[in-house]
Amino acid sequence: MIALDLNFDGWQNLQLEIIDRNIQVYLNGENALSHSYEEHAGKVVGLRVRFVGSGELHWVKMWDGKGKLFFDEDFLDNR
Repeated sequence: MIALDLNFDGWQNLQLEIIDRNIQVYLNGENALSHSYEEHAGKVVGLRVRFVGSGELHWVKMWDGKGKLFFDEDFLDNR
């Protein structure tokens, strides 16, 4: 597990990309973190987001390795 500590004052676009055991994290289109790992991580079984203080997610989308959208949640639509 990787802890990512970034300053999120205001809305930000965070993108996590995992290809061939290499993780790339982008914040507003700029590379914020690169990491590789050895063991197979398995399937996605959940997503945990934690805020220190107040925080809010607008949406989360996840695609598989073939580009198929398998999770799409727009939290602001449910207000």
